Amino acid sequence: MNRGLAVLLLVTLSTTAATTRADTPPNAWDVARDPGIRTRWRTHVDARLRLDMPSTIEVRPLAEAWREGLRARLEDVNAAESPDVRLRFDLGEVYEQLDDHQRAIDTLAPALEMAPDHPAAARAWLFIAFAYAHMDRSREESHAYEMYLALETSEAARVTPMLNLAEAQMRLGRMDEAVLGYRDTLNAAMAIANRNASRDELLAVWGLTVALDRSGDPAGSAEQAAQAVLMDPREAIVGHHPDVFFVPDYERNWYLGLGRMADARRETDPKAALQDWTDAELLWQSYASQAGPKDRWFALATAHQQRAHAERLLAEKRAGSKAPPPSDDMRMFIRF
Repeated sequence: MNRGLAVLLLVTLSTTAATTRADTPPNAWDVARDPGIRTRWRTHVDARLRLDMPSTIEVRPLAEAWREGLRARLEDVNAAESPDVRLRFDLGEVYEQLDDHQRAIDTLAPALEMAPDHPAAARAWLFIAFAYAHMDRSREESHAYEMYLALETSEAARVTPMLNLAEAQMRLGRMDEAVLGYRDTLNAAMAIANRNASRDELLAVWGLTVALDRSGDPAGSAEQAAQAVLMDPREAIVGHHPDVFFVPDYERNWYLGLGRMADARRETDPKAALQDWTDAELLWQSYASQAGPKDRWFALATAHQQRAHAERLLAEKRAGSKAPPPSDDMRMFIRF
């Protein structure tokens, strides 16, 4: 059961014109019809201020504390059953930002069923997609991303959901759709990137590398892997970026295994190449061991392990030494 990688845009999402319209304060006639509407609107505005707080590594502990306080406040006003669907969206997003994925789904799913096309629904579709991703519910995740993309018009805001949708398609075994999705994501990311490659562009290259490998195009995959390790030296993004997660965790080994094999092929130092082939063999062995024979990609992972094993034996001869232990940056990913 492989989900793949996904990236969270917890605080870098653009505010669309539709969301701005949705936050228009109630007028006197609205208050006359519903005296409680002004309090609900103020609660929603305060929630948005806290939810949109920048979440850099330096301020994350403070942001989490504020979100815990917001969760308590929204629960106190019974936001999950509020007649204002925006408060339901706010509470569901709080749950997801606090990694309470099931409660996020339980709150957002009925709210979106009630108002799937609400001006504020796009962000809710995105956060329920994140929750489904963490819960390894790829069909629902795919649907949520599709609904989000149908509502969101900002090109910058669409790139990461496009990437994650491609990942979900790969998880479901829809390889043609996954390859096309990665290519579309790569094109979109390149169109909006600055001089340096964006994170989404790097992840799209990695995703395309894996999708081509799993769809039976080893040459295309190897070409993408060579590009990936040039853009992302020593697999830093897929190996160590705090906002890149894998469900299950060992799925990361597929990306790292292809990366280390690409590193080994371009390495001119025999001992460094031996280290890369050793890492690759252990990564593939670890993937196969944790995934088991029922895994969709078990046979291909085993074939990669056998290839890396043969290359490691040749590298030992060229280096004149036995295989070393796994490198420090890969040790944490190798489990049997």
